[in-house]
Amino acid sequence: MQWYEKYEKLTSALFTLENSGRKIGEAPPYHAKRNADYDIEDIEGLYGMNQVFKIVGYTLDPPFPVRYPAVAIMFEDQQTFEKIWWHYLKD
Repeated sequence: MQWYEKYEKLTSALFTLENSGRKIGEAPPYHAKRNADYDIEDIEGLYGMNQVFKIVGYTLDPPFPVRYPAVAIMFEDQQTFEKIWWHYLKD
C-alpha cells in the first residue's frame, strides 16, 4: 500500500487551477516523512500546520500534471473550510 492510499480517493474534478496551492501562492503545509530507507511513509504538518490544515484526500489524476511521479493531496483549512491542494512525490 502506498502512503497516500490511507486517505480518501477523490475525483480529479475537485482539483482545479483556482484551488491549487501554486496558483494561490501558498507553500505546502505538510512535508514528506521518510523512514530509515528514505522511503516516504506519510506527510506531516510543518510547524503545527496540521492544526490549521487537515488532509481531505488524494487523486492520481490531477488536471495539471508535473514532471515527476506525483499524487495530488487536497487539504481543508480548519478555520475557513476552503480547500487547497498541492502535488507530492508518490514514492
